[in-house]
Amino acid sequence: MRISRQLLPLLPVLRRLAVPAALLAAGACATAGGGAQARPEYIDPLPADCTADAGAPDCGPRMEEAQLQRYPMWVQRQEGTLTLQLRGGTPIAFADVAAGTATTPAVRYFFRDYLPTLGYFLLEVRPERGSRGFLLVSASSGRQYPVEAVPVVSPDGTRFAVAVAAEAGDARNAVEIWRAGAEGLVHEWSSAPPAQGPGAWSPVEPVWLNRSALRFTRRTQDAAETTLRETQSIVRLTPTGWQVDAGR
Repeated sequence: MRISRQLLPLLPVLRRLAVPAALLAAGACATAGGGAQARPEYIDPLPADCTADAGAPDCGPRMEEAQLQRYPMWVQRQEGTLTLQLRGGTPIAFADVAAGTATTPAVRYFFRDYLPTLGYFLLEVRPERGSRGFLLVSASSGRQYPVEAVPVVSPDGTRFAVAVAAEAGDARNAVEIWRAGAEGLVHEWSSAPPAQGPGAWSPVEPVWLNRSALRFTRRTQDAAETTLRETQSIVRLTPTGWQVDAGR
C-alpha cells in the first residue's frame, strides 16, 4: 500500500492509535460468543504458508516480521535482541545466543503474538539442539512461563490449554491446562501418557467446548505403526478439579 507524502509525518501518531485499538478489538472478538469453540489467538496477517503451529525453520522469523508490524510500540527487534515494552514502560530484552557453549546452548527468540485476553506476550524459543518451545511473558509484571506448545485460550480468557505430541527424537507428550490470575499463571491439570510401548497415545488438537470443558484427540498407532486410530476425550472442571470423561 502506497502512502501519500502528506501523511508520512503522521505515521508515528497513527501507529500509537492503532496498537491499543488492535488490542481492544482482539480482546472483544476473543470474549464474544461465550461458549464458542476457541482457537489459538493469532492475529492476521501471517505468512500464508506458516500456520499458527508451523515448525518450519524459516517460519519463526517470517511470522515475527508480520507480527512486529502490529505492535511497533510494544515489541522491537534490533539484530539479535528482541525487546518487549511492559505496561508500565519497563523494557525486557531477550538476546539470541548465536554461538553456544557446553553450559549455554545456542538459542533464538521470536515474537509470535500478544494474547489480549490473557495479557501475555508469546515468544517462540528455538534452541540449536532439541525441540522448540514457547515462552509466555506477562505484559504487566514481566514474569515468564515456559510452555510446550501454542496456547489455546478458553472462551472466557481465564485459562488456556497446550498439547504436544511426541515426535521423532522428542519424548515430550502431554496435554495441560493452566489458569491465569492476579498471582500469575497456575498449572491446574495435565496428562502425560506414554509415547511408546503398551498403552501409548499422543494428545492433539485441543479445543475448548466452553469455559469448563476441553476436548482433545487421543492418537494411537498399532505395534507395526501402520494403522492410526483417533478417539475423542473431554476433560471437565468439577467441584473436585478436572476430570476426564471416557473416550469414544
